[in-house]
Amino acid sequence: MTRPGHVAQELLAEDPYRLDGVDTYSNILYVREEKRKLSALAHSCVSTDKYRPEACCVVGNYYSLKGAHEKAVLYFRRALKLDANFLSAWTLMGHEYVELKNTAAAVDAYRRAVEIDAKDYRAWYGLGQTYEILAMPFYALFYYRKATALRPYDSRMWCAMAGCYKQLHRRGEAIQCYHRAEKNDDREGIAFTELARLYRENGEDAQAAGYGSADCRDRSMHMSMTRPGHVPQAAGYYERMVAQREAHGEAVGKELSEARVPRPQPATRRRKRARRRVQRSRDPRRSSSSAPTRRARATSTPRRPSASACSTSASPKGTKPARARDTPPTRPPRCE
Repeated sequence: MTRPGHVAQELLAEDPYRLDGVDTYSNILYVREEKRKLSALAHSCVSTDKYRPEACCVVGNYYSLKGAHEKAVLYFRRALKLDANFLSAWTLMGHEYVELKNTAAAVDAYRRAVEIDAKDYRAWYGLGQTYEILAMPFYALFYYRKATALRPYDSRMWCAMAGCYKQLHRRGEAIQCYHRAEKNDDREGIAFTELARLYRENGEDAQAAGYGSADCRDRSMHMSMTRPGHVPQAAGYYERMVAQREAHGEAVGKELSEARVPRPQPATRRRKRARRRVQRSRDPRRSSSSAPTRRARATSTPRRPSASACSTSASPKGTKPARARDTPPTRPPRCE
């Protein structure tokens, strides 16, 4: 667990009835997707004092992690009834409205959070995401800039700004933002792939090829600069990964070059039965009089003969014998 998580655990171990800042600890558990610990924390908070906004936020985070976003909104609203200026509740409720595709309510919640604290980068970032969902890149870029100014060392903010610049067809600014994300430890690797793609679209094939081939090497060098304690492990891991990929590519190419034409699949049971029927029909030893087919039997005699048919041996002239499947099958009515 991260350092704030360990600190929160130590505080709860020393004072199990402490509720100050417990909503931040629940956010950490939510990001790490630890349902059991979050459930235990929610039970302990409710048993301690269920009329605290922190306890309501913890329960809301638990329901959000389970996917019950409507219940999460209910508990966040309960927290705001207890404290209308509780910043975490407004921000988290905006996140839930984004999940519920209610963009108008999400914008309202984020704006209330910004009014309470203009330095909350999560609310600015949430506003940018909401306007990006609404296909309004100019508005999204404005709010992403606010979030980036408050948190310039976060690669996610730079990647979000670069995405808006891409939508506005401003590739130069997008490349600069991706470079800033790369310098700020882009763990997801979005900046590497997007830089290679943008350089290829601009016609700079040399730089695009450099990012495509030296991806793992640059990552290991970057990790060596930012985390000196993990230099040999990171470099060795990425070198082995590159070697395995190259060896796997050569093996796959060799198999494809030496592969034989696959054999045709055997006939299915239905085809076999049809073939047997054709062979039986062509067999001269089987006469039609001695062994009539099922279709002939069905057409010669009806399924349920009437009393008049039983009394007379032959049907009158000009009438055809009744078939078993003359009446169409009944269908259920459509729902209107």
